[in-house]
Amino acid sequence: MDAYAPKDLLVVTTGSQGEPRAALNLASYGGSHTLKLSKEDVLLYSAKVIPGNETRVMKMMNRLTDLGPKIIMGKDSGLHTSRHAYREELEEVLRIVKPQHFLPVHGELLFLKEHESLGRSTGIRHTTVIKNGEMLGVSHLRNRRVLSNGFVSLGKEDLQLMYSDGDKAFGTSTDLCIDERLRIASDGIIFVSMEIFRPQKEHGLAQTGLKGKFNITTRCLWLDNGRLLDALYKAAHAALSSCPVNCPLSHMERMVAEILRKMVWKYSEKRPDVIAVAMENTTASFSEHLDAKSSGNFEPSSATSHLSRSPAMSLEGSYKTHPNNPEVDAEEALPEATRTAPDDATTLKPEYLQDSDIVMNRFHKQRPVYGGWEQHLGLDHTTITPKRSYLDNNQNRHSFEKPVRIYN
Repeated sequence: MDAYAPKDLLVVTTGSQGEPRAALNLASYGGSHTLKLSKEDVLLYSAKVIPGNETRVMKMMNRLTDLGPKIIMGKDSGLHTSRHAYREELEEVLRIVKPQHFLPVHGELLFLKEHESLGRSTGIRHTTVIKNGEMLGVSHLRNRRVLSNGFVSLGKEDLQLMYSDGDKAFGTSTDLCIDERLRIASDGIIFVSMEIFRPQKEHGLAQTGLKGKFNITTRCLWLDNGRLLDALYKAAHAALSSCPVNCPLSHMERMVAEILRKMVWKYSEKRPDVIAVAMENTTASFSEHLDAKSSGNFEPSSATSHLSRSPAMSLEGSYKTHPNNPEVDAEEALPEATRTAPDDATTLKPEYLQDSDIVMNRFHKQRPVYGGWEQHLGLDHTTITPKRSYLDNNQNRHSFEKPVRIYN
């Protein structure tokens, strides 16, 4: 093509229906290696838009127009005629062939039935219409004088649509989770991570009710500038408070997921998938209990106070819950929500402590003070290593240790 001038070339190409990999559609994106369109070109659209392809074809035409070629299309241009035979032509073919069996295929059921009626009108005795999966049989004919007994039903096969996911996966709709993926894209998904603190009973003092710390993440969900997210947190606290103290973690997960799903439905009439994961924390409660008891400031709720670094995520918090009816809290949360949070983003409100942090902060005073690690490996210092606190040793362990002598 490069050897000819553009005015001497007539290119017949595919892509009249805007097919993704067709040459004309690729040229509209400027992605075709052979077909390049410019303002000096003329595009003759000799085709008819198939119903259902209107949007795709129109977008392609807009891109082609932006490239600059003159586009000629439409009935008045006299460029296109239908590739399908007309009724009179179909009838003529049937009268010439004179088949004993006639089975219309390919097309809408309405058109197939009409084609069947046309076959009967030409004198064909055995004609019918079948659907996908249905099988028919005919008897063998020894010669043209033997009349057929007609079609014989051979049963029906259970056909399934197969999907190709980018040449990486292939299977049925169930295999590729097509319905679930469409539902998530339409209604969104919510992830809830819960750290559960059950009431502790030490020396006759006990807490009442479950407490927890939540981390809620949403995807494909309108958050109304954080108002819905605020209501979700309040509903989650209310749902957890309504659970029995000794209930299993799976019950808490189901309860919270159900309440959050109802909350979103009332707020935006969406039904998102809710995935709730509950984990029980007992170490933090035990360490806080010992610390508060030793300081003489023990309160029933002190065992969980150290996790309340954010007012919005405090275990006690400012949430007034109704344990017997958590949905009441969910409804009350809607008009009172005032905090904002980025839409469709991971919430960073909860801030967790590592177990090691809790242990070190609470028990380092009672931990024996040792020298360097060499004392435990059969090594002897030439001088006595000064004693330091455990935290200082961790920060700069070998900053002033002397050379050592190894026993033979």
